[in-house]
This record gives sequence, structure tokens and C-alpha cells, in this order.
Amino acid sequence: MFEAFIKACGMYKETYKVTVSFSIFALLSLSMMLFLSSYLAAGAGMIRFSSIRLDMTLTEAVFFAAVSLASTALFSITLASVISITKLKETLDQSGFAKIINVFPDYVLRVFIFLVIMTVATVAVAAVASFVNAPPALAQFVLLVLWALFLFSPQVIVLEDYPVLRAMADSKEFVAKHPGALLEYLLIGFVLLILVLVIETVLGQFLFFEHNIVSVLIVSLVVLPLTQMYASELYLTRYPLAGI
Repeated sequence: MFEAFIKACGMYKETYKVTVSFSIFALLSLSMMLFLSSYLAAGAGMIRFSSIRLDMTLTEAVFFAAVSLASTALFSITLASVISITKLKETLDQSGFAKIINVFPDYVLRVFIFLVIMTVATVAVAAVASFVNAPPALAQFVLLVLWALFLFSPQVIVLEDYPVLRAMADSKEFVAKHPGALLEYLLIGFVLLILVLVIETVLGQFLFFEHNIVSVLIVSLVVLPLTQMYASELYLTRYPLAGI
């Protein structure tokens, strides 16, 4: 158990410089959302979906949408980059480097489209839940299941070179056949986030500046790329030759 996580940690250590370089895009992405403070906490922009027309002007709505799309695009670059690093390390195919470079923009576009689809689905679920006055816990559970089913879609897009909808279908199939991989990923992700919260709380006692910035740095440069490498390794367990 957790062999995939140990392998991902080793890969992150080996590729630290290039991984952190690509993770700068995620740092920019999260920083953009951080400055939209009124919509940051607990996905407030989505939770307040039913009252957005009352809370926001058209200009504010357009600005929020533009920043969100730009943030998603930057985030997509990091996801596609980190998973591509894993693909190169696992295949050990030096000739494949040029191929990945050539198709990399397409990977980024597909990951971006996937994230937009999931965002729209999330907003739709929140809107329906608000309309029918569903308990918040129920809406959150539906969203958890929704994201869990398609959690490995970015990995499928890059590792298998699948189009978006086929990748989402494959991710759902993988989760159905390997629920242990999903549970292991969620457990490790939960532990990592708890560690980030602990670090943020401790630093908050000593730092005179906004300690949330430290959390954004840790998540962007360490937690995000590490968990994406981890998800990639978990996905590759479906192939016996993966060696995990």
C-alpha cells in the first residue's frame, strides 16, 4: 500500500527543478483566485449562485468570468506539464520527448476543456441544489461523487492521449474497477491538506504578513504537482508492467 505515493515522491525529488518551474503557472492561477477574496472561501462564487444577479454587476460578472478562465488556463498548463513529466519518466522513451512537445498545447487545451466542463457541472449542481432547497451536505456529497468519478481524467488525457469525453469515460471506468486507488488518493490528499493547514496555523502565530500566501506557495509548488504525479502512478497500476 502507498507504493505509488512513494514512487511519486521519488519522481518529484528527481524532477524538482523542472516540476517547480511548470508549477509557477499554478501559483499564478491560485494567486489570481486568492485576490478574488469575496469568492475564494469555500467556493463562494458557486455557493451564492442563486444570488449572483443581485450581488454582482454585469462588469463584475464579466471580470470574474475572465479571471476564472485565465486562472483555469494557467492551472491546465501545470497539470498537463506535470503529467507529461510522469509520462516521460515512466516510458523512458527519449524519442517520445519531441512528440510530447508537439502535442503539449493540445494536452493543455483538452485539460482546460475538461476543467471548464467540470466547473459548469459544479455550478449546475449548486444551482439546482439552491433551487430545490436541498441540504448543503447533500449538494456537497453529489459534488464529491461527481469530481471523484472524473478525478483521473487529466491523467487519461495525457497518458493515453485520449480526447476529453473519452478520457472522462475512461476515468469513470478506472474508478469503478479500482476504488481502492481513489480512496488511497483521497486519504493522502486529505493528510497533505491537513499538514498545509497546520503549517499555516503555526506560521500565523509568527508572521506579520498574510500567511495564506505561504499556503498558496506550498500547495502550488509541492502539493499539487506531487498529487498529480501520485494520481498518474495510481492510474498506471492498471497496467501490470508499471512495476507498482
